[in-house]
Amino acid sequence: MKLRADPVLRAAQADMAALAVPSIAGPSALATVMLMTSRDPTQLVTWVVALTIAMVVTTAILLSAPRLQRVLGTQVVIAFERLMGMLLTALSVEMLMRGVSTYIRDFQSHVQ
Repeated sequence: MKLRADPVLRAAQADMAALAVPSIAGPSALATVMLMTSRDPTQLVTWVVALTIAMVVTTAILLSAPRLQRVLGTQVVIAFERLMGMLLTALSVEMLMRGVSTYIRDFQSHVQ
């Protein structure tokens, strides 16, 4: 992946690479298969195949990123990155609020 001369683009590309690698081949992939298998052990092969397909598709998208950027243009790619950032932020806030709400509810039920 070539880093652009623009410092903003260079930082965005470095962030994307740092996030992409662990999400594809990191502990989260192994944890996903383990969690799914613990819920339904008879589907182990299905979960592994599904995760493998997801990894292959993700790898294909990441490998075609330079071509996609040329076709879409830098501004569209930056806008898409910002949109995905907002989506991830919204999801994380929602998960945090749900966790805090559950904690408070459980705490109140134990106190009474």
